[in-house]
Order: sequence, then C-alpha cells, then structure tokens
Amino acid sequence: MFNSRYQAQDLQMGMPVYCSNDEKIGYFRFSMSEPQPPYQVRQILVDRTDGGEGSILVDVEYVESVTGNAIKINLTSEQCDTMPIYTGENTREPDYAPPVPRMSNRDREKEPSRSSMPPRMKGPNRRPHGPSRSPRN
Repeated sequence: MFNSRYQAQDLQMGMPVYCSNDEKIGYFRFSMSEPQPPYQVRQILVDRTDGGEGSILVDVEYVESVTGNAIKINLTSEQCDTMPIYTGENTREPDYAPPVPRMSNRDREKEPSRSSMPPRMKGPNRRPHGPSRSPRN
C-alpha cells in the first residue's frame, strides 16, 4: 500500500508552492488522497502563477516539506514546465481495490425476506386504500 508523510488536513487551499530553487511556482488548490483513513495524500494540484501554463499534478514523493504557511517541492521550475497539465483524467489510480462490504449471516437474518412480508392482494377482493371512490348521484 502507498505510504505518505502528509494527510489532507496538513494542507490548506491557497498555500504558496515553492520549487527547489525557492522560486514560487503557484498555489496549492487541492489534494488527491487515499479513499480510506488516515486519508494520506497521493498527489497535489498546483495552480501555476509563474507564467507556466495551466495547473499541474505533483506526486507527493516530490513534496520536500510542508510548513504552516508554504509547500516546498523537490523539482525545479524547468521540471515543472515539462509536467503534464491537469485535465481531470490524469490522476494516479490507487494501488489496491477498495474492499467490498459483505453481509454476515446475522445481517441477513435482520432483513425481512420476501416470504415473511404480507402478500399483496390482487383482484376484486383487494382492500381499498383511502376513501372509496364511488360515483355520487
């Protein structure tokens, strides 16, 4: 399973992001995290403000440090220029399949089965629901 030092609550939207030569390349927008606790961060989305085109997705392996007010990544601004622009489709897939919830026998016993429900009445002997709708004279 993937391991990360950072969790989603460690990052705040709008934090400035600096590259390895201390040049500000943009601002943190959001993170892609594990779907289950402890919600470890897998990737961060950086909105470029240094003249680079679009937003880029940075793998958390490149995050060097997160302080209370900034994120520093271990990439140069030139390396950031070669990273693909975020389109919403180029996120990393999880390394595992999420678990499928299974019902225990005890849970199955709690659910009413179709045979234990009262049968639905059909035909002319059916009880009317609500007030009768007979024509008035």
